[in-house]
Amino acid sequence: MSNDVPVGGEQTINTPDPLVRKLVRAAWALWLLSLLLPGFVSVGDGVAYGFMILWAGILFGWAVMGWAAYANIFFYRLARRLQSGRPADMSGVLMLALAATLPMFQGVIQNEGSMAASPVASWGWGVILWLISLGFLACAAAIRMAPERRKLWLSLLGVGVSLAAVPAAIVHDIQWRKANVQEREAYLSLGLAFTVQPLCGIDINWPQQPLIDPSEVVAIEVAPDLIDPPKGLPRLWMPSFLAYQEGEFDWRVYSDPVDVTNWSRIRVRTPAVRHRYAISATGNTNVDGAVIQLLDRNANNKVLYEQRLRYVFDDKGQRHFCPFQTYKDWMSVGYDTALLYAIGQSKQRQDTFVFGNAVLDVPCEVGPPTKSGNWMNLRRWDDRDIVVTEADPSIAGLCSANYAAMVYAWNVRPTTGENQLNTVVHLFERSTLKPIALFNNPRPNPPGSNRLPVDSIKSVEIQGDSVTVKTVIGDARATRVAPFTR
Repeated sequence: MSNDVPVGGEQTINTPDPLVRKLVRAAWALWLLSLLLPGFVSVGDGVAYGFMILWAGILFGWAVMGWAAYANIFFYRLARRLQSGRPADMSGVLMLALAATLPMFQGVIQNEGSMAASPVASWGWGVILWLISLGFLACAAAIRMAPERRKLWLSLLGVGVSLAAVPAAIVHDIQWRKANVQEREAYLSLGLAFTVQPLCGIDINWPQQPLIDPSEVVAIEVAPDLIDPPKGLPRLWMPSFLAYQEGEFDWRVYSDPVDVTNWSRIRVRTPAVRHRYAISATGNTNVDGAVIQLLDRNANNKVLYEQRLRYVFDDKGQRHFCPFQTYKDWMSVGYDTALLYAIGQSKQRQDTFVFGNAVLDVPCEVGPPTKSGNWMNLRRWDDRDIVVTEADPSIAGLCSANYAAMVYAWNVRPTTGENQLNTVVHLFERSTLKPIALFNNPRPNPPGSNRLPVDSIKSVEIQGDSVTVKTVIGDARATRVAPFTR
């Protein structure tokens, strides 16, 4: 009769086998380490680490076929039994059975209403270690139940560890060699073992240095079937150029003096002239992608730069261009950033604009917003067409021979009879409408502040790093916030 079952039928607790104890400790160590490593990356989402998967999987795994998460419950139960010297029970079988459902996992819940899930894009080394930890614990349980076959169980453990780790490492190496810089960043970065996404096979063409002068205006020529593609084909998204020709107009784009996020910017539109360089984007529904080229028109359309794109399918069967643009999957680089670098427009030049004292008292009101083509906020200012993000229908404009300014002023105490004014002044170089500086009063506008009408703002006096705005009810002063970076 076994030493584990006395006459009464109750199981006794024996001193654990030293080998079983070592295997259980190794299983715990691997399991804890797996919590700190990436488990997977889902499409369009961030990295899910082991500890995140543990609690979220146990709470919500049932909703997305994530039954494997519940193997951790039986892992804990079995490990505790073996540590206390008790024999294994059905916990080991249930643990392995639930772990075997891992391929059924549908992904991370993105919409709680529809329970739509974002599928796994890459599996991390955390999952590999987690599976190995389960293998160590299962081996310990098998030795506890049949110690005379410990060599067999250890051999099976070695085979299992090899089958889990070695193929993953080989696949990782193969995929790393084939993947471009975007795919390495998104799907094969530190802690990720291998990806289940289709790899592009086309790298981003990043030139060693800009190929043309940054001041050059480039003509944009995109094939109609890439702008408005046939059903089932992707649209080609072009980057935000700083100096470009589109249709009958040239555009210059300048960032706000302070707003480095580019949410605030001014666009200056002028009639188009012929330019030496052109960016051509062509595609064909009969081929597998598109081609973007930088052409020198003065050299018989010599190709200075070329980026090929090909179609790839996402998890929903929809086509996308690859390499991707930067906004997809939070890429730090894309074909759009490489193209901007090639033409010297990846960032605006950093110049120091020195301006002197001046008085701006010539009215040059910024016209009301109008619609022109695709532009909803086109305005007329100082005999030029501009687009600004400011949606206010009336903006005070004042000019001098060298400068132009957009001016805003508020009375922060309109009900007390004691006028106290705040002001914001955007200063521009009049000849080009390049932003020069921003002047602001750090005092906030409290509730009830009144915006002064355009015709009540009479002049702007620049005095070094400060300005004085003269209005019909008093003066407002502001200091320079930051120099313009361009």
